[in-house]
Parts: sequence; C-alpha cells; structure tokens
Amino acid sequence: MKDLSYINMELQKLILENKGLVHHIVQKTFKIPMNATEYDDIASIGMMGLIKAALKYDESRGTKFSSFAGTCIMNEIRMFFRKSNKYAFDKSLEENVYSYENNTNKINRDTSYEEIIEDTRYNTERDVIINEAAVEVLNIIFNCFKSRDLIILLYEIAGAKHECSAKIFNISRSYVSRIKNKSLKKVRRIMLCGEKYEKIFFISKEDDTYYIKFSSKDIENWDIVWKEIQIKIEREKLHNLYIKDKEGEITVKAYLYDFLIIVEIFRIILQTP
Repeated sequence: MKDLSYINMELQKLILENKGLVHHIVQKTFKIPMNATEYDDIASIGMMGLIKAALKYDESRGTKFSSFAGTCIMNEIRMFFRKSNKYAFDKSLEENVYSYENNTNKINRDTSYEEIIEDTRYNTERDVIINEAAVEVLNIIFNCFKSRDLIILLYEIAGAKHECSAKIFNISRSYVSRIKNKSLKKVRRIMLCGEKYEKIFFISKEDDTYYIKFSSKDIENWDIVWKEIQIKIEREKLHNLYIKDKEGEITVKAYLYDFLIIVEIFRIILQTP
C-alpha cells in the first residue's frame, strides 16, 4: 500500500474506499498472463493514478469521483506502458468496438465505473470501455490496413463468422483467424505506442452512431463506385442507410445494429471481391 501519510484523513478515506477500482481496471482490461509481481507493479501504478485523482478531484464540476478516478487510473497506466513498452495492452475488438444493444446487455456512454463494478453483466468477455477507445480502434482499422484485412476486421466487428470472410476471399477459416490475430496485434501496438498514421477515413461517434467521413478524391474510380452503391441500396432496399456525397466529401452514418450493411458498402468502396 502506498504511503498516504502526506494526505489529509478525508482524502485518505476516499482513496481507501475506491482502491477496488484499481484492481477492477487491472483485472478486466489487461487480459494477459501475469505473475504476482507483475500484477502488483501495474496495480501500484494504478494506485498512483487514484491518488492523483483524489488530489485533483473537484466535486463542483458535477462528475462522479469514480468516473474521474477511472480515467486518471487508466491514463497513469497508459503513460507507464508507453514509456516502458513492457506489456502488451490487450484490447480485443470484441471488448472495445462491438457491444450488443439488446435488453440483456445495453451500455451507454454515461455508465460510471461505480455501476460497472456493481453490475455483474459487465463481467463478460465483451466488456465495453470508453467511447474514445472504440473510435480510436476504428480509426486505426480503417486507415492502417489493406482492403482485405480491413474487411476481415470489419466483419469481426459486425459479429460475422469466419466462414463469411473465408468464402469472400477464398481462403481457409484458420487463415482468416491468423489474419485477424496478426491484425489485432498491430492495432494494440499502435494504440499502446501512440504511433502516428495517415488518415483517409475519419471516424467519430455520437451516442450509438458512428460517422465515417472521407474524400471521394481518395477513392479510385469513385464515379463507378458511387453508381454501384446506389444500385445496391435500391436493389436491397437499404433505405435506412445514410450515405451522402456533398461536393466530394462523403459521409456514411453507421449504426451499431447496421454494421454488417456498412461492411458490404465498404466492400464496394474498397473494391474488394
């Protein structure tokens, strides 16, 4: 336990009451084999984040301490990893991007760490982290992978089975799995090390809706691609799909429950099989 003697009794109490938050974040975020020493090292860094949160917390801003502290703990651990590059920061697509929006597993952006700890529904393989991480993952996927690997990852996000990608690209399911695992390692490395990359596609998020924006100038044979998209929308009656071309600036509105349709559209945009 960190020495808290330099902190007043009220703040000490606040820290001790919330130390379970540190262990929750370490256990549920870093799904890698760790011995006791490695776990204690990461938890110790997380405790430093908790202490900083207690010292900086301003109740007048209307933010719950648990929410503020959770962000501080994650930032402290991220900063440590980026400096040392000691551990793999394990963020799977299932945990960060795709969450089921149904009656048994609905999560919104206002969910506090307090509620996560109290609600056992979040103790699943598909834990959902902050929206910023989901957007970061999608930006990396759309901009750092060639069309085949990008589509395979997007099908994974949409919850499609490996057979779907295997059939499209005429490869085995085991090869699809290898591509996915190799690609995820690249995503993790970019997130962990804060690597810079050129953006063609710009992803943002509002509530349960993702916005994908790009310039038609960056897409080869855009006029032909645009006609194919219009034909597909009309043939399959995809009238709920929002895709707009405004003077060469393209916007695609992607709802989570429509993500499989978005993948099909991007197969046309990226001109994959």
